[in-house]
Amino acid sequence: MTIKNLFIIFFMMTINIWGIDYPTETINKNSFVTETFGGIEQANTFRKFRDEILLDSKEGKEYINTFYKILSSLADVMIHDADLRRETTERLFLISKEVKKSLENNKISTKMGDHINYLLDSYASSTFTNTKLIKTINNIKTDHPILKFIEQYNSRKLTKNLTPYIKYEIDSILVAFKPNININSIPKILENTYDLNIKEVYNEIGIYNVSIPKKYKDNIENLITTLNQNSNIEFAEPNGIVSAFRSPNDKLYNQQWGLNNVGQKAGTYGVDIDAEKAWNKTIGKHSVIVAVIDTGVSYNHPELRKNMWINTKEIPNNKKDDDHNGYIDDVRGWDFVNNDNNPLDDNNHGSHCSGIIGAKSNNHLGVTGVNWNVRIMPLKFLDSCGNGKDSDAIKAIIYAANMGAKIVSNSWGGGSYNKAMVRAIQYLSKKGGLFIAAAGNGKQKGDQDNHITNVGIDNDKEPMYPASYTLSNIISVAAIDRNDELASFSNYGKKSVDLAAPGVDILSTARSGYKLMSGTSMATPYVAGVAALIKSINPKLNYSQIKKRILKNVHKTYQLEGKVSSGGRLNAFNSIINSVPPTYGFLIPIWHNILF
Repeated sequence: MTIKNLFIIFFMMTINIWGIDYPTETINKNSFVTETFGGIEQANTFRKFRDEILLDSKEGKEYINTFYKILSSLADVMIHDADLRRETTERLFLISKEVKKSLENNKISTKMGDHINYLLDSYASSTFTNTKLIKTINNIKTDHPILKFIEQYNSRKLTKNLTPYIKYEIDSILVAFKPNININSIPKILENTYDLNIKEVYNEIGIYNVSIPKKYKDNIENLITTLNQNSNIEFAEPNGIVSAFRSPNDKLYNQQWGLNNVGQKAGTYGVDIDAEKAWNKTIGKHSVIVAVIDTGVSYNHPELRKNMWINTKEIPNNKKDDDHNGYIDDVRGWDFVNNDNNPLDDNNHGSHCSGIIGAKSNNHLGVTGVNWNVRIMPLKFLDSCGNGKDSDAIKAIIYAANMGAKIVSNSWGGGSYNKAMVRAIQYLSKKGGLFIAAAGNGKQKGDQDNHITNVGIDNDKEPMYPASYTLSNIISVAAIDRNDELASFSNYGKKSVDLAAPGVDILSTARSGYKLMSGTSMATPYVAGVAALIKSINPKLNYSQIKKRILKNVHKTYQLEGKVSSGGRLNAFNSIINSVPPTYGFLIPIWHNILF
């Protein structure tokens, strides 16, 4: 076994037990990882275990931090102890199986704890282990016993999820007794000890539906915790009221990794915007208007037409400017290229961006938008080739500001600094509007075989306007791929680009049907969509507060550190609840350099 593979064993150990982030290319490149641990699919399972179980509890987070402190010492011992290397590999293989079981059962397997304890004992007893490490391991087993943590986690899991997202019956709970308990004594235990009566018995599975007296109804969580501490009771849990998850039924949803990345097409589990969690809070509202300044929108597309903005103050086709805004019959918005009231897309670009923001969802058709409900205001200033004039863009921005759009999506850019454009964006800010702009898709470069590709540039050194204007209401957006890597074409900038969002192989609406497209143009409407979700649930927030929520609550990654000012990827759920997500990926650059 090579030294390289020894490090890989320990690298996989950190993923297995502590769920540390990992670079997907590291897993994909190495056949030893694939043969021993199952490759990217198994690695995604470990990451899911971290996200859904370990990080779901305060104790789990503390356990991760506890083990971080001794990682390097454990690695040093393993390198010198051949027997320990073999034991570690064998135990990690067994732990992998328990990780899967834990996910399936939504609780941590006790066998996993047994395997971890075995490894700790093995490391403590190695002749290569120094006194300090032995003391640390013994302290961990004393102060943070793994089996106790698992027992507490599994017990608290039953009551911890009584959140605003979960409804449960307040008149009864479900109780199971341990197999060795005489069934005739069960009614007495419940009645004499807790003043509880059995409502129903499901004999086939040994479950008791127990009525709750009024005195407990305001504190069901404590009752359940108390019951779970009884040595005769296997478990007690809420009698939940379940409903369908906020997971849409759209036929192509499983291809939209930016919304829900489950590892499809060799992607990395969880590299998405956490849309499904966000939808449990809000699916958007038609009161929120998002202006899409682009090539127009296919407003009759079956996925878009129900979410299109309508100017209700204008009477259709009467050839009058009813609302006195300077535009005649602008019922659907405006086409600034042809100076008419038909902002129909003749390119695909604007329709694609609009679908990302607000394709009508849960309609058994094709794709899902970040917002299931929203109003998309189509403002066309780019022609069929995707080109447009600054003056038309300026007019579109002013129109959006005057007509009530508080969120404006701008997947375009280029040219030099333009003071008039700056003034238009400032006017939008005075009207309370947030200007979300694409960072740009780099410069074309050719290789020795004359293959032309776009390579991202540093906007700090070579500004890309309008994204690079230093205005308070601008968010500049870079693009990432399905493995959390900055897209090769994406511009970046530690100071001038704010965050990244999915932008490679993005499926969305086209002029007709659907289309895969890539670019910071695709990443931008993800951010606009999340801004709209925030606005739907917090309509009084101004553009500055929305911007702060989005940037403060990104999912930080080492790949984006130093590339964008926030250091992270767009996270819809955390932006909505205004909570900073935990990160545990800071060791990966070190491992990646050692291994590859």
